Amino acid sequence: MFELTPWNQSNVFTPLREIESFFNSSGFSGFRTEISDHKEYYLLEAHLPGMRKEDISVRINQNYMTIQARRQVERTQTNQQEQYLYQERHSRSYSRSFDISAIQSDRIKASFENGRLSIILPKKEPAPGTPEWLEIQS
Repeated sequence: MFELTPWNQSNVFTPLREIESFFNSSGFSGFRTEISDHKEYYLLEAHLPGMRKEDISVRINQNYMTIQARRQVERTQTNQQEQYLYQERHSRSYSRSFDISAIQSDRIKASFENGRLSIILPKKEPAPGTPEWLEIQS
């Protein structure tokens, strides 16, 4: 058997919470993306290690595409009498939005493999037309 010794968990993890709050306040979204230009389309790759396909959603609303990932972790340890000795739950949601006004939204394709979400964003054809001139006021 073991002994339970009370301790103040908040004091131990305070530096980690400060780091986490710094990243959350500075625009850190929880996952990184790379966007590359491939002549006829853009390739957006979102790095989501440890996520499953079921944890990720991609939503298109007008000229914006939003990637959302939700991670839930639940750990439980019990003794022989099925009494909880340790139980922990953690849930976190990450989200990024992108302007897709120059993209053919009806042709977007996405795939997910090995923690990497790949989204192909076909470019719109440039609209032919005459250049517009802006009159400069004095």
